[in-house]
Formats: sequence, structure tokens, C-alpha cells
Amino acid sequence: MKSWNGRLSKLLMVIFAGVLFFSFQSSIYAAGVGSKLSAPEAGWTRYNDNVKGVYYTGNWVTPALPGYYGGSIKSTATVGSKAMFRFYGTKIRIISDSSNSATHTSKAEIQIDGVKANFHINYTNEGYQYLVFEKVDLEPAVHEVVITCTEAKVTSLDAFDIDSSGYIVDWYKASDLTATAGDTNVTLKWDAVPEATGYLIKYGTQPGIYTDSVTVSKDVYQGYTIGNLQNGTPYYFTVHALVGTNDTGSSNEATATPQGDVKPEPVGGRAIFTIYLINGAEKEFDLSMTEVNAFIDWYENKQSGTGTASYAINKHENNKGPFTSRKEYVIFDKILTFSIDEYSAK
Repeated sequence: MKSWNGRLSKLLMVIFAGVLFFSFQSSIYAAGVGSKLSAPEAGWTRYNDNVKGVYYTGNWVTPALPGYYGGSIKSTATVGSKAMFRFYGTKIRIISDSSNSATHTSKAEIQIDGVKANFHINYTNEGYQYLVFEKVDLEPAVHEVVITCTEAKVTSLDAFDIDSSGYIVDWYKASDLTATAGDTNVTLKWDAVPEATGYLIKYGTQPGIYTDSVTVSKDVYQGYTIGNLQNGTPYYFTVHALVGTNDTGSSNEATATPQGDVKPEPVGGRAIFTIYLINGAEKEFDLSMTEVNAFIDWYENKQSGTGTASYAINKHENNKGPFTSRKEYVIFDKILTFSIDEYSAK
């Protein structure tokens, strides 16, 4: 009897431990797609549908009700309308409302880094803040997300959950703006923003103070000339990409001083620029010294506590495929060191 009691006690302990383990696992992975999730779970951070860095094209409305996260939701039934953003992290969840109405979509499209999937918000239960899509086990990197309305039924986006160590990347900003002085003019060039519908150029004669502006088409990023300027006066420029009705914010500031009898820039001033990451990986780029110096300025500013967490490097000749430009984003706290091997281009 004593031996049996001992075995029974051990069996009960195993069962109890199993119940605890199952309860613990359930608490970690409590939410499943199609279930209500009114607050982010541990290890996740929630971002509202109108967070800076998320851009909408097409025809979206913003209904307001207390049950929505932040009091409102983005909604569309126009085929081709898109929501676009990038984030750094390893997992993502889409939060929406839920409806059993036939007016709500059963096949909204989501692309993550070009890989397509579908989700729906047509569930039996109706309510606010439902988990409608989840993707985990992504590489710790910057990921591109594009959500598209594919049928004339309601597609709604209330919030986005990403891992708590991640963040939204404001990827539609124009970047790598350069300014080249001419005789009473300055020519501007910048990297194209793929979804831009146009650009707003702002400029003035003092850093950060822009008294003049001009809106230009999406096709002039390879060279747009601002004329009727005063020779000998420094001018400061910035470019804003326009995505639909969204002004995505300012690019870097570039400056140039118009002069008469301007000589062409000398050929040369390039470098093999290598970034060494803390995980042992190496990233190598062939860049102009202007680009290298711009990176160094960003890096030193970030070291002193200012500036963005990530930096976009133009891949130039590695731009393979039907793209207007390709960039590689590097994250400040992932960089161990970098080297610069300068050479003269003939």
C-alpha cells in the first residue's frame, strides 16, 4: 500500500506539473486568429492605425467609435486601396473589427517582403479589436508590409502589434538629397520613393527655415533645377515625398551656393564602405564620399542621442529587378564598426 501511495503521489505531481505547463503555455499564446484581443500580449507593442510611418492610398475613411483602439479605425471598400509601412522586428499582428455581415471582406491581401497571404474579417462573432492576421518567426530585420483591398467589401485596420523590441520605420521619406550649384540655379537629386505621387521641394537661405516651395511630379527625382536664385547666396533645400494625400516628412537637408562660371565637379572621391555588424555579418557598398560622409554624420549624431534608429544606404549598381531604387537599412545598435577604403574613380 505504501508503495502504491508513493506511485500515486508521483503521478499526481506529474499531472499537476502538466496542467501548470499547459496553463503557462496558454497564457503566452492565448490569442489565436479570429479571437478578441483588446490589448497587446506580453512581448508585443500595439500601434494605432494612424501611427506615423503608416501610409494609405486610395479611398479610406476613419469611422470613430469608443470600441475601436484609439477611438477610430481605417476602413475601405475600394478595390486597390492600400496601407503600407515598414517595421523592424520578428513578428506582426493585424487588429481589426469582426463582422458576420456579407459586406465585410473574406480575402484582404497582405504582402510581407513580397510574400502574399490573405486574411478576412468576416467572423461569426461581431465586435471590436479582433486578431485577424499573425506572422511570427521573421528574421530580425526591416520588413515591408503592404495590405490591399481586393474586393468591393469592407477592409478595416484598427491597429498593428509587433514585438516589443521592434518599431515602425518611416520608409517613405525621400533620402540622399544632393544639391549642385549652377549659375543662378541649383539642381537637386534624390532617391525615388516607389509609391510617391509627387514631391514637395522646400528651400530658403537659412538652415531649417524654408520660405519657398514648389510641388513637382514623381518623375523628376533624377534631377530638378530651381532657377532665379541669387549667385553667391547659400540656399538650403529639403524634399517631401507625397504619397496620396500624405506628406511623409522631410528628407535630409542639402545646401549649395549658386555661382557664375561654374566648373564641373572633379571625377573621383569614391570608397569601398564596409559595415561590420555585431552578429559577425559584413555589408559592403561602393559609394561616393558624399554618401559616406552623410552616413558618418548620421552615425555620429545618433551616438550623441539624436537622429533616426536606422539609415538607408543606396545599393546603386546592385539595383537588380524592375525597381526604381533599392536600399539597405542598417540599424544603429547592430553596428560594431565600419571601414572606409577610398579610391579615385577614373
